[in-house]
Amino acid sequence: MKWMIVGLLVSVLWLVAASGIPANAHSPYTREVKTLPGPNGEALVFEKLYGDGIVSADPVRLQVVNRHGAVVAFTPTALEVGLICPSIKNCLAYTYTSSSVWVELYSLDYQHLDFNRRDAVTERMEYPEYEDKPVGFKPSSSLIVLLSPLLIIKDFVAAYLVLFYMCFAPFWLFANGWRLWPKRRNELLDPQPRITFPDILFAILYLIFLAGVFLIIGLTIAAPMAYSLFIMAMSILMGILWIKQQFRKYRAQGQAELSS
Repeated sequence: MKWMIVGLLVSVLWLVAASGIPANAHSPYTREVKTLPGPNGEALVFEKLYGDGIVSADPVRLQVVNRHGAVVAFTPTALEVGLICPSIKNCLAYTYTSSSVWVELYSLDYQHLDFNRRDAVTERMEYPEYEDKPVGFKPSSSLIVLLSPLLIIKDFVAAYLVLFYMCFAPFWLFANGWRLWPKRRNELLDPQPRITFPDILFAILYLIFLAGVFLIIGLTIAAPMAYSLFIMAMSILMGILWIKQQFRKYRAQGQAELSS
């Protein structure tokens, strides 16, 4: 049991240290998302422009840049933005924040845009948090909004897998530590084993650990908190069911050994 508590305590301290790392200010930067031909065949670049979130995730907007390097359209600024754009005539952008449950959709108003203009509607490398109203994109009521959970989870699938693993792993440690700890091995035969101080301490450290994971994922990568809570709840529920199943198996094995 001691090594379990020490391991979880180290994880908690690591989370606290990671959350306290000072962030350095930086200039805006871009990441290209897609290149599509415009109405007249000219190349249009869809790129994400990131600002400076200081201690949280960098705010971002999607902008369309023509062959002259001029920005001709951009979405509102959010903590995350995605693109569904098979063609210039069917182009949807979606935005959301860490508190979102549904995405907000914006369609590219290509019929009223001058894709060959040389003067930009805004600076290409300005901080996006200074310009929040969209230009060239208009709100959309597409039924794609019903796919919000899939769109959001797709964007953060790696983070949510890590979150699920980190919430489930302590249950594995607890079950195997209890089984392997010599002083408590025989208690597995008791249908109602007593709860000791190490068990309570482990539970407290686990709650602190969950809070740290939740805050760091929510702040640093802007993963929507409602979905993070859902993933955590599912992981904890599966952990509880798994640990009960393991204890039943250990007790059955122990009773079989005693009877033999």
